[in-house]
Formats: sequence, structure tokens, C-alpha cells
Amino acid sequence: MTGVCHDIPLCASRYINVVTAVRGQSAVLQLLRESLSLRASSRLLFVPDIDCYFIELDEVDRWENPLLGMAEAMSRMPFKAADILKAEIRSWSLLDYAHITDPAALQTLIDLSVITSENVDCCAVEARAVLLKRERTM
Repeated sequence: MTGVCHDIPLCASRYINVVTAVRGQSAVLQLLRESLSLRASSRLLFVPDIDCYFIELDEVDRWENPLLGMAEAMSRMPFKAADILKAEIRSWSLLDYAHITDPAALQTLIDLSVITSENVDCCAVEARAVLLKRERTM
């Protein structure tokens, strides 16, 4: 079916960025597809001007998928997406994120208390620098 596409806003970019850093480029879209029973036509879009991600849905997913909330999708999707990504992040073990060196991803992992002073020694050297910087500013 071809037709109008609908863009629905997603959660805070930091969740999407950290899942992408740890699990790979297509992980977020795959998690959303699996969790919300989305069709293969769904796509993840990023709008850099507003630092915001959207999910592009076709007519069927937008209006016939009961997991999206249909009429309430615009207001509910950011919370649903955040819950899905937070659950993914909570499922990680130290081996999943110990190799991350991207400062923004590390900052998000620290902000979410995934990397703490107790486990930072097992992470990349860059994680310690980000954690120390955060502790100094508090």
C-alpha cells in the first residue's frame, strides 16, 4: 500500500543515541518494530534542527495498529518509545557497554546510572573521564 506517511515524535534523543551507540545503527528501529508490531515500511527520521527523532508510519500502522494508540499516538508515542528503550538499557550487562568511547553516549549512560563509580573501572578509559567531570560539577 502506498500513500500518505505519518511522522510521530519519539522520546528524548539521548535514549535513541545511547541505544544506537551500544547496539548499532538499526537497533532502535528494530526494537520499536518488534515491541509495537510495526510493519517493515516504518522508518526512523532525525531532524537535526530540533534534535528530535520521529518514526515514519504508513496508513495501516498509523490508524490500524492498536499498540500505537491511534488517535492518541502523537501524545503517547514519546512515552511508549522511552519505556521500550529504557527497558532495553536496563537489560544490558557491563559487557554490552564497556567498550563505548563516545562522550555523548558515555554521558547518557552515566546520567541514567548505567555507568557508576562502582563499575567505571571495567569501562573504557573515556568513561572515567566523563564520570569524574560530572562529579566535579555536582
